[in-house]
Amino acid sequence: MDQLANNTVKVIYALLDPLLEALAADKIDDEAFMPVDEEHERVLNYNAKVVNGAFVSGARLSQLRRHRANPARSRQAGLDRPGQLHEGRPG
Repeated sequence: MDQLANNTVKVIYALLDPLLEALAADKIDDEAFMPVDEEHERVLNYNAKVVNGAFVSGARLSQLRRHRANPARSRQAGLDRPGQLHEGRPG
């Protein structure tokens, strides 16, 4: 199972016990659902990092392709060495 699907399962699993207990007691208490909220926050943060990593990788790949297609232009722009390509910003 991939990590993103696993994260969804974690949130659903964390929700089961507090939800069943709240329904059995006929009392919905915010405090009982705090662990669910915390797990959900961790999952959202992880997913945001995955999406950001994909964006950075895509931007970097686009820069490298442009550099390989026209190295003279890259040199003019000061991007002739891979360490000079700015990660995280499409160019």
